[in-house]
Amino acid sequence: MIIAILLSLTVAGSDTACVRDFDAAASMVAKDYAGFASLSAERRSALAALTDTLRVEARAASTADACTSDISRFIRFFHDGHLFLLGSSALEDASSVKGSGSEASSRRTAIAFLDDSTAYMTLPDFESPKPIDSVLAANRSRIERTPNLIIDVRGNGGGSDNSFANVMRMLYTDSIARPGVEALASADNVGELRSRVANMPEGARRQAADSVVRVLERHPDEFILMSPARRYGYDSVYAMPRRVIVISGHACASSCEQFLLDAKQSRKVTVVAAQNTYGLLDYSNVRTVSLPSGQRRVGIPMMRIQRTQAMNNIGVAPDVVIPASDSADALGFARTYLRTASDADPLLGHLVGRWELRGPMAGQNVVHDVTATWVLNHEYVELHETSRERTAAGTPAYEAIVYVGRDPKTHEYAALWMDNTAYGGFVPQGTGHAVAIADSIPFTFADSSGINFRNTFVYDRTRDTWEWHLDNVDARGDHPFARVVLTRMRAP
Repeated sequence: MIIAILLSLTVAGSDTACVRDFDAAASMVAKDYAGFASLSAERRSALAALTDTLRVEARAASTADACTSDISRFIRFFHDGHLFLLGSSALEDASSVKGSGSEASSRRTAIAFLDDSTAYMTLPDFESPKPIDSVLAANRSRIERTPNLIIDVRGNGGGSDNSFANVMRMLYTDSIARPGVEALASADNVGELRSRVANMPEGARRQAADSVVRVLERHPDEFILMSPARRYGYDSVYAMPRRVIVISGHACASSCEQFLLDAKQSRKVTVVAAQNTYGLLDYSNVRTVSLPSGQRRVGIPMMRIQRTQAMNNIGVAPDVVIPASDSADALGFARTYLRTASDADPLLGHLVGRWELRGPMAGQNVVHDVTATWVLNHEYVELHETSRERTAAGTPAYEAIVYVGRDPKTHEYAALWMDNTAYGGFVPQGTGHAVAIADSIPFTFADSSGINFRNTFVYDRTRDTWEWHLDNVDARGDHPFARVVLTRMRAP
């Protein structure tokens, strides 16, 4: 496909500056963009057709703005904000989300103390660690005496992951998983990385970077692992803040989204937002290249993240969705949530949201929809599970309403499970009991003869997914009934 696109760019003479810029942009994307290899056959056919159309339009472009528009349309085909065009007109950086949208503001990095128990930190960007570290240093002693912290990252378009290292130090409870990163070893990408290494100060970091670039040079046009999947952590867990609410929004992008993924792995943290983040996190490490006219530049991501689930154009879902009626006062919602959920179980908080349940159940692969919400002053989580399979009457083949709660004194969990398979009359075998083991809640259901069913809820903080392991139990042991995975769906 790359060869086909490059050949199509040379069939007719490039006799205008616009066509030269268009051809250069299309060629660089095909050869150097880390996301190009992920295009499906159908998308590649659509791209080839679009390329032919836009090249004709580029030849006819009579103004700089018209030319920029043609190239921008090509770039926008990929729906990746890290792949962008910088031009000399109002069309500049058409894909960028930084400083745009209703969440954009003139906020600065700051900490305020709303009352004796709650601190409020605004992080409008992650461009540099200096303002963040400065604010933290000036307020650290009081933060470490304050039980609640609200962090507001609305409008944060990203920057550098290094910028939030000391924020994560306050949130840390367990080791934090990061996926591996691969680089596309095209000639120009390797040249860019070689140049960056040459500008690094002498020392161990430069030597390590140089050895990686040498590996890339030996494997042209291949994807080479730059850094493997890893876990990181800190040497201690802060006693305070005990509870952290992160207010997010759609304009949270790139490094801001990585901050959320790291923060959600802490048992202290709950992310609240009206909708998912922007979704700009699969391809990274951008190099910017001038096009032949000198009037425009293209930003091209050279690396891809080894994710099990794509993030681009999907984003990071909140743990708790801010209702539309409260979206105008997200800070007020966060403060209310802290008050009403102060004794709520943090593990159950990760269950709240909309989920797609998939997997084998009773010998068949099933797909169910599950919605989980706090009810009764955050004493319980109500689960509503419905199968997508329908009966002849059009009703769900399976439907259940489940109430899950935890006794704040004994820390024992209970689940009241009611479904449409049989009338239980609220008998004991309809109620499960469990004591959590790390991020696992092994509910056991029993009748007069003893335990007859087990449903273990297992939370994966790295992926923000749940698994339910359902087993029939008899004197011979546990017998698998279902193994299903709950994947979080986009906030509506």
